[in-house]
Amino acid sequence: MEEVKVSIIVPVYKAEKSIAHCIESILGQTYHNIELLLIEDGSPDNSGAICDSYTNDPRVKVIHNTNHGVSRTRNTGLEYATGDYITANFPEQSNSSPLRKGPKPAKILYF
Repeated sequence: MEEVKVSIIVPVYKAEKSIAHCIESILGQTYHNIELLLIEDGSPDNSGAICDSYTNDPRVKVIHNTNHGVSRTRNTGLEYATGDYITANFPEQSNSSPLRKGPKPAKILYF
């Protein structure tokens, strides 16, 4: 049985003190078929550079934006996500909200 791929969207803004720990925690999980999407939202600190330092891991993708806010940043992550399941912090979404339009709809994991 093929493992499903899980896309993990992490919006990043002014997170230089915590982003490395966040990334290490995600990459250190026992489930390895993941895609970690770090969406750096024009942060004025070193968050973007810290994210870039993890691109040697093929599971990590970094997308740099100008500052658009957390909602648009999450939506950017949804545009790039290729997983069978997608997870992120979506407190404003209901369980029935569609996340992707197109030929391959994804399921969302809520934590």
